[in-house]
Amino acid sequence: MGQDLVPRQVRDYALWMECFAQVVQDAGPTLGVSVDEAQDLAAGSIRLRELTQQQVSLASAARAATAQRDSFCQEVRRRTATLARRLKQHPGYSLELGRRLGIEHPQTPLGPADLEGVRPVLRCSAGGDGEVVIQFRKGRLSGILLYSRRGEEEGLTLLAKQLCSPCIDVRMPMQRGVPELRQYQARYFLADQPVGQLSDITRVVVPGGV
Repeated sequence: MGQDLVPRQVRDYALWMECFAQVVQDAGPTLGVSVDEAQDLAAGSIRLRELTQQQVSLASAARAATAQRDSFCQEVRRRTATLARRLKQHPGYSLELGRRLGIEHPQTPLGPADLEGVRPVLRCSAGGDGEVVIQFRKGRLSGILLYSRRGEEEGLTLLAKQLCSPCIDVRMPMQRGVPELRQYQARYFLADQPVGQLSDITRVVVPGGV
């Protein structure tokens, strides 16, 4: 087979496979291909097309769900910020209550010596639907910068700026039906500035699903 002619991307390969199967079915007797072989090839082509279309639909649904979540999150942020401002004006409000609510800085600011060696510890678990739950403790810091790498991607890239645990990675595997290695690494931030050291890289295998 001319490997340079066969597409590597699954979606392109599915289209190529349809054409290949059709020609084999038409010219099978000439090429010594049995009816069973031609039918098996055609069935495989149809199934691959169905799975490819399913993956496209799921990816579209995932993007829509992400957009809906982000839009809702903005509305919740707006309402929460309005409430926090109102609470600060209430006669019963105190700095201690503000610290407990997470809207006042800690009583003793963290100094350079406190921040130099801090490093997150990640705990990751994969679900059967492709989700990965990443748990961490932020202590008195603002949150973590979470980096990830899927499969054969080059290097780790920023996935999320996470204020609280857990972080849930809802991305679908890049190839439906194929288990995927995910790698995660994080670094703390305080008042929008990265601090401390990068965590160890945590690896988890995400099931490929159906």
